[in-house]
Amino acid sequence: MVEKTNSINDNFLNQSIKIFPNPVNATLHLEGIPNHSFVRLVSVHGAIIQEWEDASTNTVLDVSSVPAGMYWITVGSNESIEINRKLIIE
Repeated sequence: MVEKTNSINDNFLNQSIKIFPNPVNATLHLEGIPNHSFVRLVSVHGAIIQEWEDASTNTVLDVSSVPAGMYWITVGSNESIEINRKLIIE
């Protein structure tokens, strides 16, 4: 079995990213993500529901058209750093 190990920088980035509110109804805020990142809303089955390119440090996303349920938010950058967080949409 192969495990991905996180560097100190990866752990710092993961802790510095804020995604709120959670649960969310319409407007999702992301703070602390690297400039020029991508953000993906992914279903629990792995399907990409929405994707935003070129996100910046403080990003606001409209998720009002997404059905209620549990999802994953993935934030990634050109350096292949990916952060995954569970998100509940009401």
